[in-house]
Amino acid sequence: MKQAGYSLIVGSRSVIGYVTQYGQPLVINDISQDPIHRPNPLLPETRAETGIPLKIGQKVIGVLNVQADKINAFEPDDVSVLQTLAISSLLP
Repeated sequence: MKQAGYSLIVGSRSVIGYVTQYGQPLVINDISQDPIHRPNPLLPETRAETGIPLKIGQKVIGVLNVQADKINAFEPDDVSVLQTLAISSLLP
């Protein structure tokens, strides 16, 4: 995706845009039912998506974005684990 120059703007109608704008995790367990999901031609098998903010203090500096190839792939425990990973990735 990086080689293709793929990017999304803060606040855009997408999971990454939402998470960067609001600083809150977002889970879409069926992308066909949610207008926030923006299809990516490089990830055609995506059926569910989640975004977890990467923060320093209250400032969002990035998003941990995970796609799944099945509907209802993400449960609350998954989000908790991803939040822990997101926080630990920012520690020195």
